[in-house]
Amino acid sequence: MEEKRREQGLHDRLAAIPEIEAAGFSLTDEAQGVGVMRGAVLRGRWLANAGGFSWYPAGSEVATRKVRTDEDAVYETLRMVLTSLEVMRRRPRDNDMHHGHSPVRRKA
Repeated sequence: MEEKRREQGLHDRLAAIPEIEAAGFSLTDEAQGVGVMRGAVLRGRWLANAGGFSWYPAGSEVATRKVRTDEDAVYETLRMVLTSLEVMRRRPRDNDMHHGHSPVRRKA
């Protein structure tokens, strides 16, 4: 019961950050944990445990991150959101590829 209360607290802290939704992410209330989605795709979930919180990527039964506090879980979630935005920013735009523009800049 304590874990569920802590997970709800993490969910509420993450839901209070408008930039998460603005970046295309959302939260789900899982039977266990706090699910983090990007669009319609589950990225993973945070589960509370005696030592803090553990991050389980979607489809995995093995935690890849362990943190001690909900504050640390919020920080790690924001890092994931920012990393995702950075990757999206670096991808060549579809318009460039369709209009004959090369995504690679050449020196003159």
